[in-house]
Amino acid sequence: MNSIQSIENVSTNYFNLLDEYFSGIYNPQIDKSNHADLIVALKRAAKLLYLSLEELAQNIVDFWHVHGPILSSAVKELNTFNANYSGNITPLEGINFIKRGALYLDSVLVEDPLFILTNTRDFVNEEGFLHRIVKHVFNIYDLRSLFYGDGLVPLLIIVPPLSEFGEDIKVEINKIGLKYFNQLFNKDIKDLDYLYNYLKNCNSPESVIEKVEDRSLIFNSSPLTYLNEIHTSFQETRLKDKISCGEAFYYKIFGQITNISKDLFQATQFRSQIVFDSKEYWELYNWNNKITNLDTAIINTIQINDELKWLGNIDLDKLKTARNEREINDIRNIFRQSLFQNVSGLDLSEVSKKIINNIEDALAIHESKINDMDKKLKQKYSIDYISILTGLGITLTTLTGNATGILGLASAAYGFYDYIKGTNELAKDRKLADSSIIGLMFESKK
Repeated sequence: MNSIQSIENVSTNYFNLLDEYFSGIYNPQIDKSNHADLIVALKRAAKLLYLSLEELAQNIVDFWHVHGPILSSAVKELNTFNANYSGNITPLEGINFIKRGALYLDSVLVEDPLFILTNTRDFVNEEGFLHRIVKHVFNIYDLRSLFYGDGLVPLLIIVPPLSEFGEDIKVEINKIGLKYFNQLFNKDIKDLDYLYNYLKNCNSPESVIEKVEDRSLIFNSSPLTYLNEIHTSFQETRLKDKISCGEAFYYKIFGQITNISKDLFQATQFRSQIVFDSKEYWELYNWNNKITNLDTAIINTIQINDELKWLGNIDLDKLKTARNEREINDIRNIFRQSLFQNVSGLDLSEVSKKIINNIEDALAIHESKINDMDKKLKQKYSIDYISILTGLGITLTTLTGNATGILGLASAAYGFYDYIKGTNELAKDRKLADSSIIGLMFESKK
C-alpha cells in the first residue's frame, strides 16, 4: 500500500467512526448552523446523542492510538507541499477556504476536530457542546470528498491530535501572553495571576477598552463589538454568567496563542507551512513572529486578503480536474514572481500588492491569448467552404487521363485536411486554455 492509499484508508476508517454516531442525523441539504440548532431543540435526541459521546471520546483516543503512526508516517513520505490549518476547530468557510488553498498547496492538514471537541466537553455546557460538535462534524461531512484524491494527493488530510505540550512550550505560551497584554495596556506585569485579577473586574467591553493603550493590538476594526462577542461566546460554557468581559478576553487571547503554538509545533513535525482561516489569527501570529518565509506569506495572503475573495468563485470540480504538477507549479510561479525570501522579515503589505499585481498581469496575458485564439478561429471558420469544395470539383473535371489533374486533386484534398486539422487543434488549444487553472481564475473573476 502506497502513502496515498494509506492516508485514504485512515480517512475511510475515520468516517466509519463518525457514521456510527452521526450518519442518522446528517443531512447535506441543511445549513450546518441551523441543523445544529435543530438537533439541540430536539431535547430527547440531543440527550441520547450527548450520552453516546462519552463512548466516542474514548473511541477517538483508541482510533489515533492505532492509526496515528500510520497517518503521520504516510504524510511525511509523500514529500508534498502542505500546510497545517489553524483557526476555528474546522474551516467553516469550507469549500471556499479549500479552493483558495488548492491554488498553491498540495494538501491542507486538519487536526482531528472530534478529539478537540470531546476534550473540551467538561468546559462547555451540554447545549453549547452539542451545537459545536454537530456544526463541526457536519462541516467535515460536507468536505468528505476532498479527503480522497482519486489516485492523487487529497486536498484535505485529517491528522492525529497533539495531545500533550512539553513544559517548554507551556512556558513560552505564558511569556507570549504576558508580552501581548503588557504591550496592549503599556504595563510591566510579570505574573499571570496578577494579570488575571487586573482583567477580572472589567465587567463590560468599555471597561476593558479604558485600560487599552495600543488599540492596534485588538485585531478587529470594531473593538467594542469584538469584545462583546467574546464575552457572549462564553454563554455556551459552564462559567456562563460567572465570567466577566475581562476574564473572557484573557481566556480568548491565551486560547488563540495556545492554538497557534500547537499548530506551529505540528507544522514542524510534518515539515509543512501554516495557514490561517481569519485575519484575527494571522495578525496575532504576525505580531509575535517575524515572517521570513515567502510561502507562508503567499498562502495566507491568498486566504486572508479581501481583494482576492473572488478566488472562492472558482468551480471546485473543474479545479480538481485541472490540478496537476505542471499546472500547480505554473500558478505558484505566478504568485512568486519578483518576490524573494527576506531573513530580516517580509513587508507583508508589499507582498500582498505584488501578488495581486502578479495575478492581474497573468490574467491580462491569458485574456490576450484567448482573444487571439478567438480571432484566429473566427478567421478560419469564415472561410467559404463552398469555394474549397468548388476547387475540388474543378479539379475533378481535369481527371480525364490527366496525371496533373490527379496531383491537383491530391493537393486540394490534403490542403482541406490540413485546414480541418489546424482548426481542430486551435479549437482544442482554446478549450485547454479555458480548463487550465489560470483559465478558471479568469472565469471566476468575470
